[in-house]
Amino acid sequence: MTRQSPKEKLIAELLEQFRISGSQNHAFDNVAAGRLGINRTDLACLDVITRAGPVTAGEIAGEAGLTTGAVTAVVDRLERAGYARRARDDEDRRRVMIEATPEFLRRAKPIWGPTAAAWQRMIRRYTTQELALMVEMMRAGNEIEARHIDRLRVEDET
Repeated sequence: MTRQSPKEKLIAELLEQFRISGSQNHAFDNVAAGRLGINRTDLACLDVITRAGPVTAGEIAGEAGLTTGAVTAVVDRLERAGYARRARDDEDRRRVMIEATPEFLRRAKPIWGPTAAAWQRMIRRYTTQELALMVEMMRAGNEIEARHIDRLRVEDET
């Protein structure tokens, strides 16, 4: 049996922690979606809307991995729930933008606010250089994920 070097052990532990983090994010989102009375797909689209919004249905579809037709149904449900609304783009009146409503932001605050505050407190213990390294690693990881999402989509088309 080959012994792992200290670096190999840390790499394995880091990858394991990313998997655990993904599972915990998934579990948190399940509880949050239930509390809001929506499904996980709708919540994922709300995440895109609140992070990047206002956005078009096409932008939501691209980030959430859905068709524009599916996003239309999502936005319809989110409008009925009072969590999102369609608005004309001020610069191009033909374009429809999707934005979160004040009602969603009000309902979201007690769900994500305490978690965000805890993360802020934890993150502040790191140096600027350490934070820059973490941001670099997360960006690189997100690029890897995006490439492999594209790879799977291409494989599905063949």
